[in-house]
Amino acid sequence: IPLVINHQRRVGSDLVEARRLIEAGAIGDLIEVRGFCGGDIISDGTHMIDSLLFVAGDPDADWASGQINRDLASPAWHPKKGPPNPRPGFRYGHPVANGGMGLVQLKTGVRLAIHCGDHQKQHVYQDYEMMGTKGRLWRNGDAFSPNLFIQDAEGGDLDMVFDKEKWYHLTIPAKTGRGLWRAVEAS
Repeated sequence: IPLVINHQRRVGSDLVEARRLIEAGAIGDLIEVRGFCGGDIISDGTHMIDSLLFVAGDPDADWASGQINRDLASPAWHPKKGPPNPRPGFRYGHPVANGGMGLVQLKTGVRLAIHCGDHQKQHVYQDYEMMGTKGRLWRNGDAFSPNLFIQDAEGGDLDMVFDKEKWYHLTIPAKTGRGLWRAVEAS
């Protein structure tokens, strides 16, 4: 029986462009990639992990460390997607954790950091940061367009703010005309 896993995010124009920029040295040598996902690890987090591995070049791992928490009295659910699951601790018929986090040291020296569910503070779905020796890339989730930004010595016309009501980071026009971030066109 064939097994098919649909990790389709890696073919999205934003991640393909992020990978291209990393390979071109736009942020220097890649040091760390971080991912934040409002969903659980087994349903949504695997997509985030696959995306982070893709932008890092799909290297093998040296070691991994992680932790999950599963609380059946507190159902795992995304705060913007409606009422809690009527069967706490389960999603799509399988057990899920309320939160999870992990560190993975890749053989290339790049570190992967993942934060899912209750283990992440933002309420953004699939938010990724890619830090290099000369700058960083930021994919600020699925709900925004554009959603890929670069911060480097060139600067840009945008700054980042944290929306305390919605609990996530946003880009805004720079007040001084020169900001830290600029949008990246992903076609």
